[in-house]
Amino acid sequence: MDYLYLQKTVKELNKLFKAQRIKEITNSENGISITFSNKKTLNVYLGYPNAIFISDKKFSDFKTFSSAEKLTVKEFKLPVKDRVLELELLKISLSGKIQKLFLILELTGKTANAFLLNENRKIVATLKKVETSVRNVSVGEAYQFPPNDKKEIEEIQFGKVTPEGIEKQLHKFVKGISPLNSKEIAFIFRKTNNLIEAYRIFLEKHENSQNPHLYRQNDKIKYLTTFKYESLRDYEGEKIEAEYPFLEAWKILYIEKVENETLKNVKRKLLERLNKKLHSLQKELSEVSNPESIKSEALHYKKLGELLKYNLYAVNKGETKIKTYDYETEKEIEIPIDPTLSPQENLERYFKQYKKLINKYEHSFKRKEELLKEIKQINNLIDVIEKAENIKELPLLETESSKAQKNKELPFRIYTLPTGKKLLIGKNSNGNETITFKIARPWDLWFHVKDIPGSHVILMREKNEPPTKEELELSASAAVFFSKARNGGKVKVDYVEVKNLKKPPKSKAGFVIYRGEKSVLIDDKPFREFLKGED
Repeated sequence: MDYLYLQKTVKELNKLFKAQRIKEITNSENGISITFSNKKTLNVYLGYPNAIFISDKKFSDFKTFSSAEKLTVKEFKLPVKDRVLELELLKISLSGKIQKLFLILELTGKTANAFLLNENRKIVATLKKVETSVRNVSVGEAYQFPPNDKKEIEEIQFGKVTPEGIEKQLHKFVKGISPLNSKEIAFIFRKTNNLIEAYRIFLEKHENSQNPHLYRQNDKIKYLTTFKYESLRDYEGEKIEAEYPFLEAWKILYIEKVENETLKNVKRKLLERLNKKLHSLQKELSEVSNPESIKSEALHYKKLGELLKYNLYAVNKGETKIKTYDYETEKEIEIPIDPTLSPQENLERYFKQYKKLINKYEHSFKRKEELLKEIKQINNLIDVIEKAENIKELPLLETESSKAQKNKELPFRIYTLPTGKKLLIGKNSNGNETITFKIARPWDLWFHVKDIPGSHVILMREKNEPPTKEELELSASAAVFFSKARNGGKVKVDYVEVKNLKKPPKSKAGFVIYRGEKSVLIDDKPFREFLKGED
C-alpha cells in the first residue's frame, strides 16, 4: 500500500484511537495486534501484502512490547513522507511524571517491521530481527528511518515530459508517489499536458475523496486506491462505503490476499496428507483377502473333518483317499488322506486347518470393516475440508484427523445425505462444541430436540440455499435419533442458522442459546430408514 493510502488511514486511526489507552500488544510471526481500552483491536499485518484493519480477533495471544501497555495514544502520525506510521504514547503518573514511548510501524512491503522506541527515540525492541547494512537499527541505538533519497516534485527539474515517462519514472524521484499513483498522474497529464498541474489535480482528488476504490481482475483484487482512478477504468471497480472505509477496504484486501491464500495453502497440505493416508488404506483394503471365500474354504475343511470322523474306521493303512456319502449334497465325495499319517492324525489335520482359516476369516473380516470405516471417515473429512471457508477451522480438522488415525474415532459423526449435503452430529459435549462453534459456517443449520438432552446436528449447505424437505426431515430426525427422545414418538425439534446461536460466557461445553428458530414435529423413523440404506 502507498503513502497516500496510509495518509487517509491515519485520519481514521486518530478518530478511533486518539486518547485511548493500550491494554495489550500481542504478536504473531508476521504482525501485531493492539487492543485498546475501547475494546477494539487494531491488527497490523507485516507480512505481504501489508495491511492495517480493525478486527474482533487478535493474530495471537503472545505478548510483545509489554512496556507500551497502559500507555495512552497521543497521536497517530506520518513522521516522514514514506510508508512509516508512528504512534506517540504517553503515561502520566500521579506525581505528574510523563513517560513517553514511540511505536514505529514500517509498512514497507517485504521488509515491514515494528520498533518500540524510548523517549530519546532509541530502540527498545523490534518485532523482527533486522539484517541490513543500509542503516543501524540495533536495540539500544537511535532509530533511523528507512533511507529515502526521493524529493518533493517542486525540487526536481524535468526535461522533456511524456505520459510514458511519467508512468514509468515519476515514482522513482518524487516522495510519497507509488507506481500506481504515477499511472494515474500520467493519465491526467494526457489531458493537461502540464506535469505540475496534473500532480496538483491528482492530489486534490486524493484530498477530497471520502471513500477508497477497490479494483478486481478475474474476480481477484488487483488494486486499492484512495479515489476513483480513471486509468483503471478497464478493471471492475467498487466504491467501499463503511464507517471507516479506508480501514475496511484494507481488511477486505487482507482477507482475500492473505487469509484466503493461506487457507488454500493449508487446505492443500492437509488434503495431501489425508489423500496419502487414504491411498495407503485403499491399498491395504485391496490386499485383504475376500473374507467370505476364506470362510467358505474353512467350512469345507470342517465338513471333510466331520465326514472323516464318522468314517475313521474305514481308513486303511497306505490309502490316499476314501469315498463316503455327503449328507448335504446327497452325493458321493472323496476325502484326501495323507498316507504318512495315522487316521486320527488326518482327522486332527482337517480340524486344525478349519480353525486356522476361521481365525484368518475373523481377522480379515474385522480388518476389512475397520478399513472401510476409516476410508469413509477420511473421505468425509476431505469433503468438509474442501468446503472450509475459515482458516481457523483447519488446524482443528487437522488435529481431529490425526486423532482419527490414532483412535479411529472423531468426537463427531459425519453422514452424507442423499442430496450430497453433509450432516455433522456431535458424539458428546465436546463434539457438540466442535461442530457448532469451530466447524459450522454462519449459514449452516443447527438442529436440536426441544428441551431434551441430545446431540447437536449441523446441516452443511451452500450460502443462501434453502434446504430441501428431505434434508430438513433427515436432519431433524437425526436430532431425535441421537437424543433421549429416541423411540419415544414425535417430538419438537428446533432449527436455526448457526449465526443466531450464542454461547453464554463461562457456560459448559455444548451449551447454547438461540433466537429466530423454526420448529418441526418429527420422530426418529426417517433417520432410521436412512441408516439402513447406509449399511
